[in-house]
Amino acid sequence: MRLENRELNGHLLGDNGYPNLPYLLTPILNPGNRGEQRYNISHKTTRNTVERLFGVLKRRFPAPHYGIRFSPRRSATVIAAACVLYNYGVDLHDVGVLDDFIPDIIPVHNLRIGNATEAERQALIQNHFM
Repeated sequence: MRLENRELNGHLLGDNGYPNLPYLLTPILNPGNRGEQRYNISHKTTRNTVERLFGVLKRRFPAPHYGIRFSPRRSATVIAAACVLYNYGVDLHDVGVLDDFIPDIIPVHNLRIGNATEAERQALIQNHFM
């Protein structure tokens, strides 16, 4: 994966079912300071927005919901086309109502993470949320 190899700059957001990795940011189970609390709020808000949009795309373009029977490359093209059509609908003010129900983050378990990965997350919190 290009993120694992640091070929791409950026992060993915995951829930507590995933370990915190250098490229995959997860919520902090027990935030100990204001910066960690702000990080969790920002994480949850951003993740919920993305999940709501995925829900809208699945309703408007059901192929991804029922399964796309193409190669991964072709599937990515189909999904990108759905996003373009959705944005075109936004420009024409023809967008359905967003689904308001997104469940709260529920910790599945507390996975141990490496010190280097935790140090990276703490640096991100220090630089952007304190």
